[in-house]
This record gives sequence, C-alpha cells and structure tokens, in this order.
Amino acid sequence: MLFRSALLLGLARPLRRELGSRVVCSLQDEDTWLDALDPPYDQICWETLRDCAKEVDAFAAVSRWYAERFAPRLAVDPARVRIVPAGVPDPGEPPRRIGGGVVIGYLARLSRAHGADQLLEAFLRLRQLPGFESARLRLTGGQTADDRPFVREHRRRIKSAGATGVVEFLPQFDRESRRGFFNSLTVLSVPMPAGEAFGLFLVEAAAAGVPVVQPRSGAFPEIVGATGGGILYEPATAEALFAALRDLLSDPDRLSHLSALGRKNFLCGFTADIMAAATADVYAEVSACGKR
Repeated sequence: MLFRSALLLGLARPLRRELGSRVVCSLQDEDTWLDALDPPYDQICWETLRDCAKEVDAFAAVSRWYAERFAPRLAVDPARVRIVPAGVPDPGEPPRRIGGGVVIGYLARLSRAHGADQLLEAFLRLRQLPGFESARLRLTGGQTADDRPFVREHRRRIKSAGATGVVEFLPQFDRESRRGFFNSLTVLSVPMPAGEAFGLFLVEAAAAGVPVVQPRSGAFPEIVGATGGGILYEPATAEALFAALRDLLSDPDRLSHLSALGRKNFLCGFTADIMAAATADVYAEVSACGKR
C-alpha cells in the first residue's frame, strides 16, 4: 500500500491491521505544513507521525536532500529510505531554440515564500540594462486568498515601473497551454529562498529544453546538478538573482548548451516512465522482504 504523503500516516496502522499489507510512503515537503502549525500542535503532530512511521516498511523521498532532512525528524533509520526522483511525461519535442526576445518564466504560487517578489525585482532591474529593454516576464501558478494582497501590491509596483504590458499574470492552464508556456521562455526561475524538497518545475523545464536559474538552497543544487539544465546562485537574494540572469542571458552559447544538456539528462533520468520503474522497484523490494 502506498501513501503519497507522510501526512496520511495516521491511516497506516488500521489499514495494515485490517488488510495485512506492506506499507510504502512517499516523502515531499511535509515539513512545510507541519512547521506552519501553531504550538503545541506542531509538536503533537510530529510526535504522532514519529509513532505512525513505525508502521512503514519503506519511505520513498523525492531527493537525497529531503531524505536527509526529513527522516531524522521522523526518527526513521536511513536504511528504510529510498530516493525516487519525481518525473513528468516526455513532451516528445526536441530542445527548443534559444533566440528572439528574452522571456523569463515563473511557475509556482504567487507568493513571497516562493520568491515571486525577488524575481520581479530582479526583472525590473534587468530591463534597465542596454539590450534588455524589451525583456518580458510571464508568471503562472495560481494564488490563494492569503496571496491576493501580495499580488495586488506587486501589480501596483509593476504599473508604477511602466511594465504593465511586459509582465503577464497567466491563469492556471491545461497541458497544452503549459507546453506553450514553456516553449515561449528563454529561462525559468522560481527563486524560493528556502528551497524545497524537489521542484517539479525544474524537470518540466528540462523536458522542454528551458534553462533554469535557481538559488543554491533546498534540493535545487541536487536536481539542477542532475539535469545539468541550469545555473545556481547565492545568496538567495534579488541582487544575486539579477546578476545570475544578466550573466546567463548575455551568453547565447551557454543558454543553448544548458538547453540541450537539460533535455538530454531529462530523458535519461526524469521521465514519468523512469519514475514509475523506480517506484515499482521499491514495491518489489518491500514485497520480497515480506516473504522472508
């Protein structure tokens, strides 16, 4: 039996008892939700999860960084953790051509926690440089009710900077529109200062041959290093992001190299089929242990 998140592990003990099944649990960004709880509920939930984790035969973390971060907090033996990177379907397209006007993309919640404000600041500075006056920014990923004041504030900032026509807030979209979004980009950046457990947008960008520009935080160094399809910067500030974007976008040859390399390594390690096969291997291992 697979639990897609450790947040569901309260079900593990009763289902295991009733069905007699082995249990595998995926790990990805659960700590973000748990640590956001008010005291004492945050610690109560962590203690509950540590107890529930005893019922799990194997964990499948999306990155080594997250496995090393989260497993100790569950008091889980590292030997019970496997690494199964997330994957996406192959769009079936060759690497896109780098050329034309500069278009920077963002794919995440429109929030400060995801770095939307840093990207906007870096973009507005970039447009002031010779050769970047026609650069555009496309942001998508949706927003919650809590994000609306943040978005309104930055829409006003965009207007005051005279950039209303070059910054686009796109609605959530279907698979075909998503493909068009990636094919329109020169680079993608989701500059989350704290990083996250994986960053599926990194794999989507690699699949489309779009280089990424990410802070050296969370699992980003691990995933960008594996795809080879982008660059890292530090510290995780708007100033450092501006410098990274400026340098990369001024180097067409490097953009083309990163585009091709990201696409190549996506096909070798991050397709949905590869993820499915790795997950099946974990199931087979757990099942075999259960027969001993």
